Amino acid sequence: MVDNTGAFYDGGEIITVSNFPDIDKIISPDGLKNLTITNTALTYNDGTNTRFLSDAVTSRMYAPNGADYISVGDSATYINDGIRSRIQIDGTHSYMFSPNGQKWVDIINSGLIIQGDTDINGIFTLTGDQVNFQMKAKTVGQKSVIGWYKSDGTRIGWLGHGTGANYDLTIRNEGVGGNVQLLADDGIVYINDYLKVSTLTGTGNDYVCVDSTGQMFRSSAGC
Repeated sequence: MVDNTGAFYDGGEIITVSNFPDIDKIISPDGLKNLTITNTALTYNDGTNTRFLSDAVTSRMYAPNGADYISVGDSATYINDGIRSRIQIDGTHSYMFSPNGQKWVDIINSGLIIQGDTDINGIFTLTGDQVNFQMKAKTVGQKSVIGWYKSDGTRIGWLGHGTGANYDLTIRNEGVGGNVQLLADDGIVYINDYLKVSTLTGTGNDYVCVDSTGQMFRSSAGC
């Protein structure tokens, strides 16, 4: 049955409402759920929240809570947690974001970009030729270093350059009582330039000697 408003009835329940030319609506028998069609969009509502929306810009599928959604457009696809995008895929990037949106992983054609601190549990292997591991300072005038830490977060050593115009390469053991050892097993440790030691015991600068315990000392009279 059709009344003068354009509504169709089935057993007393409204099943469609037509308000041509602006809107058409299909309503469920319980009167709660509806599918609305306009000249610009198609929307499905479950009686509480919009669950699907399609218009000229995007198509969205919503979670039952009406907040989380998947959005597909001509240029990008998004998964949103109701507050911010958690996954974004477009023509040049594939992003995965942290819950607070401050950290992310970006996969592009030339490689992988990670924004934020990263913990890797397990073996981290780099395979390639030439330079495999590159460290680059983020700020002009600063340097990057490699630090070694105990499980409680205490730094016990680092390798890198100084700050500013200081380009000395430092290997430093900050562990109490720890040594710095250069071991070559059956080979030889080479120093291809001058070796300067500023804290040798002894006097004089003519000779550098090694005693019976393997300790080095200075001497002006020979070893």
